[in-house]
Amino acid sequence: MTLDPSARTSGAARRSRLVGIEQRLLERLRAREFDAGSVLVVGFSGGVDSLALAAALGRVACLGGATVHLAHVDHGLRLESRTEQDRAEEIALRLGLPCHRLALADHPTLLHPGSGPEEAARRERYAALAALCRRIGARCLVLAHHRDDQAETVLLHLLRGAGLTGARGMAEWSERPVPWWDAAGDGASIAIWRPLLPEARVTLAAYVAGRGLRPVVDPSNDDRQFRRNSLRHEILPRIEIVVPGAAAALARYGRLVADDDAALEGWARRVATGATEANGSFTLAALRDQPTAVARRVLRIWLCEQGRGALEVTAERVEAVLERVVTGAGGRIEVGSGWTAVARSGRLRLDRAGEG
Repeated sequence: MTLDPSARTSGAARRSRLVGIEQRLLERLRAREFDAGSVLVVGFSGGVDSLALAAALGRVACLGGATVHLAHVDHGLRLESRTEQDRAEEIALRLGLPCHRLALADHPTLLHPGSGPEEAARRERYAALAALCRRIGARCLVLAHHRDDQAETVLLHLLRGAGLTGARGMAEWSERPVPWWDAAGDGASIAIWRPLLPEARVTLAAYVAGRGLRPVVDPSNDDRQFRRNSLRHEILPRIEIVVPGAAAALARYGRLVADDDAALEGWARRVATGATEANGSFTLAALRDQPTAVARRVLRIWLCEQGRGALEVTAERVEAVLERVVTGAGGRIEVGSGWTAVARSGRLRLDRAGEG
């Protein structure tokens, strides 16, 4: 186990010296009940947020029975990125933590035509990190998203007109397939842990400064052409002037919505399971007495499961199917990606193009 040199002291002595954020992180680590020796991979840019996570988790990991590895991804988008990766590795060495250098060979937007630069880079970053986690047998990928990131995420989703699932923001613990964007992928999931979601950005910055650590500065984080940067540096600060505490309130809203969303999702899944026949068709009578909010979710769940990951289910297409079902019109409804939902004789089935 590779840790900060201070880890050589006794566990009791170390616990007594932990500062606030470290104590809170240790509590969250222990609540996860990781197996002894579990490997945790921290996505590490070397910036303030990931540096705070790496430094604090590296200090408390052994008390929770875990080992920490850092992973730095070089997207190859800027000339300075190689220097930044060297700096990240130097910081990791100071922290006493192993650091994996992950370099992406191609410009992300070339690999994901139709996606913007932010989304393309995000996909390739997750692909590289997931591959590392699988290669070294990591228990999870640990990311440094914090309360202010959560506020930005919730606000962005609300501005897009998202429902409860989008408005709930990021979960502290989740499992997601990587790649999620490729229907031909193997669908293997990785666990993602975000233990800093309750912490404010200023708390992380103060912790890094208190440890005497110098973060890597990525100038692209100030580039206002990226939507999230504009939200972070311009829009949210103005909202905070008008409504002090807005970021904390948005993050709290995301947590409250998550409970409502989970309840509705559980209800809808029970209905979808009970109404799906052995051949995959859906009994429409199951929707007769369901509230619209539940019926909409039931259809989305059914479409996703029958599409087996090859169908990208949009809210617009779910509404089209729901309207046809509610009116009893029946017939065929195009749902995208070469798939068609067919409502006939009280049942709904999903056909590929050329079938049925």
